[in-house]
Order: sequence, then structure tokens, then C-alpha cells
Amino acid sequence: MWTVLIAIAAAASAATPGEPAGHRVGVRIGADGAPAFYDRETGAAFTPRGFSYVRLSKDLLPASPHANFTPGHFDLARDDAALTAMAAHGYNTVRVLISGAAAAADGRLSGEYMANLAAYLGRVRAHDMQALLVMPIYVPSRHPPNAHPDTLAGANWLLLAEEAVAFREVFMREFVAALRDLGAPMDAVLAFDLSEWHFVENQPPFSLDPGAVVETIAGNYVIEDEDDAMRMMREGFATFCNRMAAAVKSVSPDALVGIDLFPSHPFPGDPRFHDVTALLDSDLDYIGLQLYPHFTAERGAAGIAALFDAFGLPERPGKPLLMEEFGWLKRLGGLDKASAELTAWIAAAERRGVRGWLLWTYDCAEQADPAFGEDFWLAVDGDGRLLRTLAPDRAEPPSEGK
Repeated sequence: MWTVLIAIAAAASAATPGEPAGHRVGVRIGADGAPAFYDRETGAAFTPRGFSYVRLSKDLLPASPHANFTPGHFDLARDDAALTAMAAHGYNTVRVLISGAAAAADGRLSGEYMANLAAYLGRVRAHDMQALLVMPIYVPSRHPPNAHPDTLAGANWLLLAEEAVAFREVFMREFVAALRDLGAPMDAVLAFDLSEWHFVENQPPFSLDPGAVVETIAGNYVIEDEDDAMRMMREGFATFCNRMAAAVKSVSPDALVGIDLFPSHPFPGDPRFHDVTALLDSDLDYIGLQLYPHFTAERGAAGIAALFDAFGLPERPGKPLLMEEFGWLKRLGGLDKASAELTAWIAAAERRGVRGWLLWTYDCAEQADPAFGEDFWLAVDGDGRLLRTLAPDRAEPPSEGK
């Protein structure tokens, strides 16, 4: 079975026989000391610009509805048509979400799912683009049991418990190794991305009474007050990210690994939180930010500044910043307004030092279904209005270090 799948994927990707090429994009420090992406092959600065390419299916609920590469939903012809249009307008990056379906019911990686992804990466490479692979938070068939539910629960357990983190290390290593074994073009993989990780303040250990003793991947903590809890969170968050980066790089040493975060406490009463500053000295290669205009009442430069303040980011964070998700909700105004506001938003983000951006989304009309409830303007709406308006070839990219 695997022999057949390897042959199919290798043919689809047009990879050179033997060891797959290394990752093409790296990170370096510019002349002014600011971190930036660059093309290892040409030596030129690389500024990711493109879209999240998303397929959703209600048939996959209540598990993850993301269906890009799920067997029975994968449509390479449709995917390639989208990549063709992106590349024709000068975009260089596509962001795709990997679902827990990458692991089959028996817990092993799904050969068909991974072959679908390898074939897709072949088309990304053929268009001289890069794919940002967003790794799943939940892998239902692979989760071990929670050994300490009274002290670590929910998302906090996933981030802080040794059994949960160790299983994810294995998943990350096996996932990257499977792509390489399939002959997938690794030089078309921009990065492996840890998306939307967060802690929850109303669950253990943050909801425990003072004096609680909590065993985590970063050590054992006695939680007497909020300072103890925040120290545990920060040290645990950095340890988790370092272990994920090490897992990926143990298989593909030149791979980039980053994280994508929404602002801590994005909405009133939301118990989700994190501290991105805990990751600035981590082994991650970049920090992805969700900078949606509707997260703040401000617009343009004032809105970007407000969200940077919400993240608590310093002026020079020491890692490239990527505007990994942003977009314009239809309820905020029509396509004319979306076009003008998003153009100004991108300019403001780049002036603040953001090193690239990925719009949500290219053509995922299914997201407007009440089951998903995210009615954003799409790049293809209005005969491709945003696709044309935001096209990189309409303006000179910012020089490295600016």
C-alpha cells in the first residue's frame, strides 16, 4: 500500500529522486538587526504574501471540519486552479490547515491523507510558491489518557502535561518523516505552524485553590498566587514550543517552526489567554499573529498599534512577525470598504515590522454556513476584487529590515 502511495505522490510532486530538497526559506538578521525571512536559494528577502486556502465540511463534525486533504474530500484539480490564480497575481504563499484526520482511527498516520498532502505540495512547488502547514491541536485517535485530570485539564493539559506533549512530539516527527518518505518537495514547505495554542483560566491548574502542587513539563510548581501561576504558564509555554521545534528539526533540520496566536483575551469574558512574550527567546523561528480589524475599534495604524499593545510585543521582538490571519467581515461593510480598509491595514502592519501576510480566506464560501459562522469577504468575491487589489505586484515590497 505504502509503495503505491509513495509512487503516486512522487510523480505528482515531480521531486528529484532520492533525498528531498531542503526547505527553501530561512530566517536571518538584516543589516539593521531586524529578523526577516529570506530565500536560501537566491539570497533575496522573502516576504510571504497570500491566502489561507480552506475547505470545510459539515460532514466531518463534531471533529475538525477542515477537509483540504481528507480522503473523499480532496480535489487536486480545484486546488491547482486556485494556486494558478494566486501565482498569476504574484502571491507566493498559501496557508493550509492540517486536520486530526491525518491520523487514522488506529492512530497511525493515514497513508491516503499524507499522499494527498504530498501531491498538493507538488503543485505548490510547480507554481514556485510556499505552503505554510498549520498543524492540528487535536488528533483524536492519538491522544493518551489524562493522567492528572484534577490538576491539568483541557487545553492546559495539552500544553503542560508530559504525556500529552510527548505524544505530540511523536506525531510531529512522524508527520514530517512521512512527507519526506513520500518524496514530497520539502522546499515548497515554508514552515510547520503551531496554531491558536492557548491556556484557559477557568480550568485546572489556574482554577485550583492556593497551595496546589502541579507537575508540568517545565517542572513542579506550588501555586500560591497569580505570580506563581503566570510563571508556570510562561515557562511551560516556552518548553512546549521548544520541544515541538526540536521534534520537527530532528527529522528536517532546516525546517522553520512557528506559532500563530490570537490576542490574549480577544473578547470580553473569554477565558483563553497566553503570553507571547514568553516565546520571544524560544526556539521558534517566527511568531504568527492574528490581526483581524474587528478585534479593535481602531482602524489603520491605530488599530495595528492597539493589537500590538494587546499582544504586549516590544518594538523589536527578535523574531520575524507574520500577519498569519486577517480579513474583513461582511457585516462591517461592503467590498469597496473591505478593499480600502485591508489595503491600509496591510500597509500599517508592514510599517510596524510585520514580515508578510495571509488573508482569510481565498474562496471558502462554506464558512458562511451558520455551522461555522465566519462570513468574511473572500479573495474571489466580486470577480476577484481582493485578489487583484491586494496583489503584491501592485506595489514594491518593503526592503529587508524596514
